[in-house]
Amino acid sequence: MLGVRAWVVACVLLVSAGGFVAAVSWLRADESSWTFSIHHNDPTLPPTLAVPSAERAPVSVRQRALSVARRDDLLGRPSREGRAEFVSASEWWSIDGGQIGADLRFRLRRPLEVDAVLPIADIPPDSPTRGRCETPYRATWLREETSAITSLRVLVDLRREKVVDISTNAKSGRRSWVDGKPHPSCRAISG
Repeated sequence: MLGVRAWVVACVLLVSAGGFVAAVSWLRADESSWTFSIHHNDPTLPPTLAVPSAERAPVSVRQRALSVARRDDLLGRPSREGRAEFVSASEWWSIDGGQIGADLRFRLRRPLEVDAVLPIADIPPDSPTRGRCETPYRATWLREETSAITSLRVLVDLRREKVVDISTNAKSGRRSWVDGKPHPSCRAISG
């Protein structure tokens, strides 16, 4: 509809004890960048998302995913230099039950500053959606300028042999859309 402002929800997922905490920032669709700050004990944050614990990935899946991650332009150097310590791997499945790849977790030996364009897998929820949604995910990008990063979550598509999502545990910083590249737009329709 013309004249109606579209709103985009930018979700920042943070690893928290036992799950994830999501901080939501609203912005108009015509805005191309935003700053964010997350406070762990902020009572205005939404409740912890229910994320089922995943089974550990079989050794063959873990080894293939780590091999792909080490060849990635963004992850390879910290991994080869021993700055990124592998923590865990679980299998990554699509909402229709097909295996996509692996979900890897890394701890950084010392805090890292990030100023890079990161791949983001725009994954549709298992509910009615709006926006551009593709199954099992749509490849999108986001520029992140943050500091004091101590852990990474990496999704590796083993069918394509490619890192398709890198998420940091940034508590504050700046994120922006990348000119000429698709950005996340698939969202659940709220009831």
